[in-house]
Amino acid sequence: MRTTITLDDQLEQDIKELAVREKTTFKAITNELLRRGFEARESSPAYSFSVEAEDCGVKEGIDEEKLNQAYDELEA
Repeated sequence: MRTTITLDDQLEQDIKELAVREKTTFKAITNELLRRGFEARESSPAYSFSVEAEDCGVKEGIDEEKLNQAYDELEA
């Protein structure tokens, strides 16, 4: 199928150089790269993670009242 796409200049240059190194055509390299991109996308699971908050409290020896006063002074 014939399709027209617009490539960034550097991307076009990279594909041309790869085609020369691989001794193949621009079309073949472009198809291979697109195919690999889709395959990688399909085979890669979407990674997710969660962070559970934990109450750490105030470090021993820290006066919470003085800490709150200092915070209030900074906010003023």
